Amino acid sequence: VGNNLQHVPWSYGMMHALEKLEVGDNPQLRVPPPPVVVKGTLAMKTFLNAIMQSYETLALDLTGLSLTYLVDEVYHITELTRLKLLHNELHELPDEVGNLELLVNLNLCDNKLAWLPDSFSRLQALEVLKLSYNHLEEVPEDLVRLPHLEQLWLSHNSLEALPYELYKLTSLSELLCTSNPLLELPSGLMRLTKIRKLAIEVYDLTILTKLRFIMDEVESLRIPPRTITMNGQLVVLNYIKRIHAARQTGNLVLDKLGLKSIPVEVFLLTSLTRLKMVDNDISEIPPEIEQLENLKQLIVDKNKLKSLPDELGKLDN
Repeated sequence: VGNNLQHVPWSYGMMHALEKLEVGDNPQLRVPPPPVVVKGTLAMKTFLNAIMQSYETLALDLTGLSLTYLVDEVYHITELTRLKLLHNELHELPDEVGNLELLVNLNLCDNKLAWLPDSFSRLQALEVLKLSYNHLEEVPEDLVRLPHLEQLWLSHNSLEALPYELYKLTSLSELLCTSNPLLELPSGLMRLTKIRKLAIEVYDLTILTKLRFIMDEVESLRIPPRTITMNGQLVVLNYIKRIHAARQTGNLVLDKLGLKSIPVEVFLLTSLTRLKMVDNDISEIPPEIEQLENLKQLIVDKNKLKSLPDELGKLDN
C-alpha cells in the first residue's frame, strides 16, 4: 500500500497460501487493473493466475471481474483460442483485439459494448461469437467476412438492422437475435442453408406488433416453419397475417409454400372450418389433426401423402 507499484507479479496468482494481498494507493498500478483490486485478494489472484495459465492452455476466462478494459498482455497471447469476458464492464475493445487471429470462441456477453472495432474482421478462425446483453447499435458489415463463424449471439442489444450481407456467413448454424428493435428480417436468410437454430424478433409496423421467429432442430417447434422463415420478410409477414386472420375467419390457405409438414401452430386454430394446403411437400397428416374439431373442408391436393390418419374419421363436420 502507498507505493509506486506498476505490476504485481503474475506468479502471485499461484500462491495458494496467500490469504491477503493489499496494493491500494498505488496510482501507477496497471496489473491487476483497479476494478479487480477493488474486488479483493481472490479476484486479484484469479486474474493473475488466469492470464499466466492461458499461455499454456490457450484459453482465458476473465468472467465477472468488473473489467473496464483489458491489459495489453492479453493481446500479446497471440495463440489464444478461447476468450471469455462475460459479466464485465467493457465499453469498447481496441484494435489490438485483431491480434488474436487464432481465436475460435469469443464470449463478450453482458458488457457495455456500443460498437466493435474494424479489426474484428481479422479474427478469421472465429467459430463462436457471443455478444448478447450489450449496448450495440450496429454490427460491422465486415463481420460477414468470418468464413468459419457458426454461432452468433446478438440478443438484448439496440440493433435496428443486421448486416445486409449476412447471407455470406455460409457456416452459420445458430443465430440468436431477440430483444432488439429490429424492423426487418435480414435479407438472404434462405441462403443460410446450415442454420439449425434461429431466434429473431422483428417489429412489424404494419400490424403494430412484435413477431418472434423461432427455429431449432425439431421441425415441429419452428415458428414459422423453416421453409417460410428462410424465404424472407414478405413471405414471413404474409404467413403470420394469414394465421392471425384465420382465428377470425376460420379459413386458412397455405398453398405453394414448400411446406414439408403441417405447421404446429395450425393445430392451435381450433375454430378452423376450412384448411387448404395445395401444392406443397407434405408427406403425412399427423394425428393432431383431430384437434381441429370444427373443420369442414380439408384440401391437400398436389402433396406427397401416402396415407391418411384414422383421426380424420373423427372429424364428422
